[in-house]
Amino acid sequence: MEIRVENLEKSLDGRKIIERINLAVKDKETVGIIGPNGSGKSTLLDLLAGLLTPTRGRIWFREQLLAKWRRRQLARQLALVPQHFGLGFDFSVRAVVAMGPHPHLGRFALPTGADQDWLDLVMAQTGVLALAERPVTRLSGGEQQRVAVARALAQKPEALLLDEATASLDVG
Repeated sequence: MEIRVENLEKSLDGRKIIERINLAVKDKETVGIIGPNGSGKSTLLDLLAGLLTPTRGRIWFREQLLAKWRRRQLARQLALVPQHFGLGFDFSVRAVVAMGPHPHLGRFALPTGADQDWLDLVMAQTGVLALAERPVTRLSGGEQQRVAVARALAQKPEALLLDEATASLDVG
């Protein structure tokens, strides 16, 4: 089992966002979460990614409590594509995608030639290779979303959490 959630609750600013969620997601299983705006879908994904701490309940990832995972170890296994991908700096598309493999590299290590090949492949698969040298801040919303997906895939995760990953993307 990849992810298991028991009696999950999350309150923010004194308001319950998530209440009594139970969930089990098996390896290689695809699950969609559907609900109206403001119903807690993004909050749930942030909890599953370990970015937020539950108010109550437990989350397991690969049979270990999520809270016990070291950040770097978790990042080698799990990637999140956020609903809103915004960078305040004019990093190139290539530089942003190159951030993906960071959890697999040493502290000050740079991607190797093999890593660069992987980045080119991921950028080609997501349709952003032609944008590689452009600043990500000057891309359309859909192009930025594809860069976010490329960065997550470049991370080589075993599990991928997508928060409205198709928002702003063309149907094709």
